[in-house]
Amino acid sequence: MFIIMKYIRITCINNNKMNIPVPSSTIITVYSRPFCPNCEKCKVFLKDKHISFTEVMLDVDDASYIINRDFLIEKTGNKHKTYPFVFVGDAFLGGYNEIVNAYATLKLHDLCAKAGITIDHDF
Repeated sequence: MFIIMKYIRITCINNNKMNIPVPSSTIITVYSRPFCPNCEKCKVFLKDKHISFTEVMLDVDDASYIINRDFLIEKTGNKHKTYPFVFVGDAFLGGYNEIVNAYATLKLHDLCAKAGITIDHDF
């Protein structure tokens, strides 16, 4: 099985507008930032489970970082404010702890199935 990991680094296009890709309805998207331990653990976890995902790296030195971060917080209903932000399809799942728990309880499998994403059961 091959893992497909797509990496997108965000740079500022317009200081007044959000410029990150919005979550796609058919992929897992991990929004991360540099030097984030939970972001790294999340990506390693997904790779270890052979789950394909797209990583969107937000650069904290970029002029639009605050706008992009606020967009993500708003997209979660203001319930999640730390990195990573993990979306399955266009549904917000949580961060590292939530994705591990969702995998263990098969919630991740169900969310992926609804989004048309296939993952193997690994027990």
